[in-house]
Amino acid sequence: MCYKKCAEQLSASKPLQFYRLESPQIFLKHCSCRRYRKACWIFACISDFSPVTVSTMSWLLLSLLAVSSYFLWHGISLVKLYLQARKTGWPVLVAPVPQEALWWLVGSVPLRHVFARLLPKPLYYRINMTIYGWEFKARYEPFESIGSKTFMLTNCSVNVLMIADPDLSMDVLKRVKDFERLELGNKVLGVFGSNLLACDHENWTRQRRVIAPALNERISDVVFKESCRQASEMLQYFTSRGGVTDATLQGLKDIAIHVLAAAGYGLSSPWKEEKRPPKPGYKLTYIEAVESVIDNIVAAAMLPAWVFLMPFLPSNLRRIGYAKREFPAHTQETLAEERLRAATRTETQSNLMSMLVKIADDGKQDPADKKSRVSKTLSEEEIMGNLFVFTSAGFDTTANTMAYAVTMLAAYPQWQDWIVEEIDEVLQGKGREVEYTETYPKLVRCLALMVSLFACNDCHSLNMTS
Repeated sequence: MCYKKCAEQLSASKPLQFYRLESPQIFLKHCSCRRYRKACWIFACISDFSPVTVSTMSWLLLSLLAVSSYFLWHGISLVKLYLQARKTGWPVLVAPVPQEALWWLVGSVPLRHVFARLLPKPLYYRINMTIYGWEFKARYEPFESIGSKTFMLTNCSVNVLMIADPDLSMDVLKRVKDFERLELGNKVLGVFGSNLLACDHENWTRQRRVIAPALNERISDVVFKESCRQASEMLQYFTSRGGVTDATLQGLKDIAIHVLAAAGYGLSSPWKEEKRPPKPGYKLTYIEAVESVIDNIVAAAMLPAWVFLMPFLPSNLRRIGYAKREFPAHTQETLAEERLRAATRTETQSNLMSMLVKIADDGKQDPADKKSRVSKTLSEEEIMGNLFVFTSAGFDTTANTMAYAVTMLAAYPQWQDWIVEEIDEVLQGKGREVEYTETYPKLVRCLALMVSLFACNDCHSLNMTS
């Protein structure tokens, strides 16, 4: 038969080694005698190529094809997004990089100085605005150069609306259904669960309805009293050592995290806390886990814990992995302990966790219909997510603002005298114990100082005499 003839000739041919056929019949069952000459001609053409050469060429070709497809897809995406941005009528600035790609998020920050040195200035100017932290360096300059308080930044991933108009910013923030948050922001802020800053539409409305009653004056009272206690302990520590120190800014960070821990979780700690061992089974304490994740929030959000826990990595990176792995477990234990304490007392404690637990549990027991119950409660993951974002959103902003205020007061002693004059008058004869409702409303100059720090662009714009 002709099949047998094909098999005999093909079994002796060298090209069969390339196809790695166990027997010629595997190939022959797809052949016919009519195609025999064509098959032999193909084998003759490829018989001079070794398996390794062809395999290497195939991988190179596939790699080239994959890279080309990736950039082609982003190029098409850039064009589509640019056309959408043009329809808004605002000025459009194009940055030809994928802002939300993981490789860009990780690699762009350390390469910022390389880009500044090698890229043409107009191109670097655009690309710089897709690199994390560009606002602290460029500030208002992009808006001045474009000549508008609003413009669209178009990159290969997304259109970003840039606003330097306070009134327009407030309008955008209120219209959560019309202006969705960036997926990247939701991913970073939602690293431990959905929360008020990492959700949209109906989910945001539901969480806001549940959480708003918990952020009341009782929380403000705890923040005020804990801040006074922490600041007093910090002052006593520094004055007992001669009053000269280079650890003021770190001390303010300690105040910020301790105040947030008291207001958020009901965890009260001394300012100069001695190193305490973590609970059995943990590498970090609750506060250490929170602090480690906040300090490395982007990396913690983008990479799973096991990546940081690889044994060959340095200890500071493994600490991030421990923190990301242990924070949910710490929170679950603390929530369980809070529910046990709540069952034996009649009044809710003045911290965010106690209030969220009470509101969420009361919502589950509401005798209304099922749809209403869902809208009045929070899941365990949402409680955890909101507790974390309450701490993380307040930590750096509070610590940095206090550090800036202290630095400005040191540079301009006349404002120190102005502030001290008011504090002496308000606290005269009250000792160390002060009440939030009686004292805070009278500290008008202190509030003016902090508000002015947000508005000023440089030291000389401080003008609070009025």
